[in-house]
Amino acid sequence: MNTTSPSITLSDKRTDISQWFDNLVNSIRLEELQLVSGVADKVKQDFWRPLLENNNLDIALRSREMSSRLIVPELISDYLIGLRERNINLISLSLQLSDSKLLVWVVVNDDDEASGDQLFLHEAMINSKYSDYGFHISTTIMEKSDDCSTPSQYHQIF
Repeated sequence: MNTTSPSITLSDKRTDISQWFDNLVNSIRLEELQLVSGVADKVKQDFWRPLLENNNLDIALRSREMSSRLIVPELISDYLIGLRERNINLISLSLQLSDSKLLVWVVVNDDDEASGDQLFLHEAMINSKYSDYGFHISTTIMEKSDDCSTPSQYHQIF
């Protein structure tokens, strides 16, 4: 006999949703009271100022900064974990972080095509996961015999 669990609909969660919105509105009202009374700290004032002034460019900038703080560490972690899981043989790894991309500079052994292939596959998987958020990785692969120093803007991991 094939049994399926019953679907939980939005209306089934009405109480939870109402409570969540009530809590959200209450916390915003508390922040409003702090702003109006002048007791809000600078961080809180800086957060609300662009919204209150309808400064869309500043709102977009702050949103981008926040998404970078949330997404970039996860992207880097996923990348490093994937390198380990794929057993890619690297001589050195260096990273450069910009606003929306992670530049990777790696050195592999001469003629190690397997590592190069794995690096590109791994890059594609990471890019597939994070491209919808506006973030991506770009990998430069050097061979040991290229004897090319890592550009100074990169931070060497190992």
